[in-house]
Amino acid sequence: MSQEKCDAILAYLKEEFPGSDIEQANISDNQHYRIPIGNGLLMLKVGIEFIDDNSQEEIINKIKDWGVSELLKKNSKLGILVTNAGPSIYQRS
Repeated sequence: MSQEKCDAILAYLKEEFPGSDIEQANISDNQHYRIPIGNGLLMLKVGIEFIDDNSQEEIINKIKDWGVSELLKKNSKLGILVTNAGPSIYQRS
């Protein structure tokens, strides 16, 4: 997995959620991003396979095309998982 690709996702999220102190971590088979907003916390997981299979430009373009930041905002109590199949919503524990 490329740290540069993960950092590109982080940079994109920082543009979409300015002022948020976004945390990232590699857990299991996903890169996790925790995005604090107001009184809440948005959760994004990006599959390692998705990161490995796509160029940095493809990753950002797909995340934008799929409306991932909008999905995060609309589903603040849930999480978003991005894989090669696209984004999906998951129940946070």
